[in-house]
Amino acid sequence: MTSSGRGYSTSLKAFFEQLCPVLMNCEQTLTTVATDRDFIPTNVADGIPTGLIAPSINKLEKAYLLLIGRAVNTFAGQNNLDCTVAENNQWQINIDGGDYVDLQNDEKEDGQMLDTDWECYAQGIIHPFTLMFDITDHITALTNRIGLMLEDARSRQNNLIVTVDVYAKYVWRL
Repeated sequence: MTSSGRGYSTSLKAFFEQLCPVLMNCEQTLTTVATDRDFIPTNVADGIPTGLIAPSINKLEKAYLLLIGRAVNTFAGQNNLDCTVAENNQWQINIDGGDYVDLQNDEKEDGQMLDTDWECYAQGIIHPFTLMFDITDHITALTNRIGLMLEDARSRQNNLIVTVDVYAKYVWRL
């Protein structure tokens, strides 16, 4: 089809987005000691998205990992992430038990959280968050098992409880 006599061809593409749950209520408690925290353990059946509409990835345009969560401060005072060491608090993914790699998005290029993330000014404060990472280059099949961890997770004070609901968001070409 030509566009208003300008002599170039345009084509319309149709897309469909699908949000599939991976695992809900993944909980870890962060302390002042940097420790890897597995929100979804590596290579387990719980890491497979459910409810997929397509049997193959042939028409998959993009794949994202969506994290909807909350950090709850149970420390008697102010608490937040401690990212003094550059490698602390990096979101990472692995596929089917492979090596963990940093998750990336426009705001957190290497999955690296910041000191001020999840700032809770007093005990009992809940800090909600939403993060979305492009995982298109990591997905090889719709049955891939996703492992999710916060590498060297560390909070300024003990008792920062983090709960995450994990979804896979797929964009399909129609």
